[in-house]
Amino acid sequence: MCRGSGTSTPITRHNHIARKFDIKRARDELRGNLKSGRRILVTVVAGFLIVVGLLGQFVPIFPGKTLLLLGLLMLSLYSPTVQAWVERRVAKYPKLQSRAARLRNRLIHLIHK
Repeated sequence: MCRGSGTSTPITRHNHIARKFDIKRARDELRGNLKSGRRILVTVVAGFLIVVGLLGQFVPIFPGKTLLLLGLLMLSLYSPTVQAWVERRVAKYPKLQSRAARLRNRLIHLIHK
């Protein structure tokens, strides 16, 4: 009999495996929710950086190109279309390409801890 449950269902190996499966499924769902939450957060921050970067092109106070590149690199972590677009644009400038690759790797390490 199960302890504390008040039912007469005996503990069997099948019930134990089923409970383990439910725990694993719940843990995977939680991880998926955290990943989607992280994705939303990164997308929102990247969008903000892109908007501020675009404003920085016209207002001399903001470092426009830097923020724009950072926002696009963050957005490229979750969007293959943006990633391909950034890689095509950056490929023309070898120094910028190496810096962008280093920055993208840092972002991946920072976001996917």
